[in-house]
Amino acid sequence: MLAAKGGIRHKRRMVFDWTALLLYLLAALALLGAPGSVPLALAAAGRRVGWRGTLPFFLGVEIGLGIGAALTAAGIMTALIAVPSIKLGLMIVAVAYLLYLAWRTAFAPIGRLAAGDFALNPLSGVIVGIANPKGFAAFAAIMAGFTIVPDMALWDGVVKWIGVMAVVIAVDIVWIAIGILIGSVDLSPRHERMINIGFGIAIVATAIFAFVTA
Repeated sequence: MLAAKGGIRHKRRMVFDWTALLLYLLAALALLGAPGSVPLALAAAGRRVGWRGTLPFFLGVEIGLGIGAALTAAGIMTALIAVPSIKLGLMIVAVAYLLYLAWRTAFAPIGRLAAGDFALNPLSGVIVGIANPKGFAAFAAIMAGFTIVPDMALWDGVVKWIGVMAVVIAVDIVWIAIGILIGSVDLSPRHERMINIGFGIAIVATAIFAFVTA
């Protein structure tokens, strides 16, 4: 904006609403930190193959979620999942892979596996991360409920994306750590099989719940 006489351009100053930022992060933690099919899948992988074996899948999941969160911040993903056929297609892809992963988890051989034996690759993580309409609905609800950088929509979206991804990454690392901690316990083959089946059932249950309620 030019001054009437001086021709001086005045730049808007970026102002953060720190209270809104804190409440936004807490809301993201509350919505995204609860057990879900993807966190449980990460925990199951961590228990079976440890951090190094889970890392490719974890990175893929975060890339997929990062893409989806960016599209949500821009309003694109929210518009896409408003189309019933697109939303249904994404859900089918995500649930199908999670069911496969649940089966692999429940009936995995007893004993710690080599990292390559668990079929956790970056591409499958990206698919699960990006084909997750329920997660994007949570992103949209969080992002729409707060304004962190008033009057600067672009920077407001950027800050929201950084904040929500920081929460997602931290939460997923915690779930992997929980899985690794469970895997460090010396169990009998029978109890180990029971835990495998329990993880598999939990992944199936949360995947179906997400599909039904999305």
